[in-house]
Amino acid sequence: MKLSKVIDLSNPLSVLNFSEKEIVHLAFDSREVRMNTLFFALPGEHHDGHDFIQDAVSKGACGCVVEKINDAASVPLIQVRDCHEALSLIAAHYYAFPSKTLAVIGITGTNGKTTTAFLIRHVLQSAGRSAGLIGTLGSFIGERKEKLPNTTPESLVLQQIMKAMVDKDLQVCVMEVSSHGIKLGRIRHIDFDYGILTNISRDHLDFHHSFEDYVSTKLKFFADLKRDATAIINQDANESIRFIEATPAECKIYGMNGAPDFRGKILQIGEGGMELLVSYGDGEQRLFSSLRGRYHAYNIVAAFACLHSMGLRSEEISEGIRSFTGVPGRAQKIDTDLGFACVIDYAHTPDALFNLFSAERELTKGKLICVFGAGGDRDVGKR
Repeated sequence: MKLSKVIDLSNPLSVLNFSEKEIVHLAFDSREVRMNTLFFALPGEHHDGHDFIQDAVSKGACGCVVEKINDAASVPLIQVRDCHEALSLIAAHYYAFPSKTLAVIGITGTNGKTTTAFLIRHVLQSAGRSAGLIGTLGSFIGERKEKLPNTTPESLVLQQIMKAMVDKDLQVCVMEVSSHGIKLGRIRHIDFDYGILTNISRDHLDFHHSFEDYVSTKLKFFADLKRDATAIINQDANESIRFIEATPAECKIYGMNGAPDFRGKILQIGEGGMELLVSYGDGEQRLFSSLRGRYHAYNIVAAFACLHSMGLRSEEISEGIRSFTGVPGRAQKIDTDLGFACVIDYAHTPDALFNLFSAERELTKGKLICVFGAGGDRDVGKR
């Protein structure tokens, strides 16, 4: 990519020291810079990329995209209003918009994102459709797994991962979409085909400062979906009507009450899992899942609604759900020889803990003991 192309795309406020360059690499971390890299000086919560411009130049940066002009810099400086927006746009162009080749499923909500994402990917693969995954536990491309710094990483990383998925001939990308990822513009210029809302309760108020800002951020994801996308929304979630009204996409409603498009009903539940009946249109399907806990019924019905909307047969979905054994660290039961069982779970919000305790109380005859930790430097009220 030519530097002049970057300028044309980014509509800069000003350009300093221009000379034509051939860009062979993009980076927003100066430690990742090599020769002929375009460096993006992203302002952040803890660090400001502008403080690392000289370091980037010394390592071979041939230009920098900035919000503040640094007169000491010897390379071309492209000043923009928003470096995050510029990075998202340039990265999408640089990697030839890989999300347009993939069917992209974005899952957002306070709880249940990881389990729902892994369940959908598992069913797709068991039905013969190749799928990658991006989320809290890392990126998964075929057999390759890599750790990620965030549930929804920076836009450049997302574009790189999706390009790798396209290069591996994957058909679907399933990704968790965090409120940070939405608010900080990391998912701009990603072409989502499906958006799923799991639920809404308090979380990340150290970052959002109010519950309304948190909800509004999640709403933006659905408001930005394209018209020919499909929004799959939990009608039993807080504020669900706002999400239904906000999106221009086709809405498919799911839940356990009333008459949604996909209605789940728990027929039986126990230590070994649960049996559900999902009713939709003029059909219904019995499902068995080994997932522990009543709250997982919502994740299962959400996955069913998405997969059915993608054109999978009900029998394919049923078989995939049956063979899914769960996600490490999500209601993961560990048997011991000490006279009691242990369950490891990621629950870290009041709502998630309440659901976990309620589910385990239903499955436990004796004492229910919880050992938990919560970072004190994050959402203090949640702690």
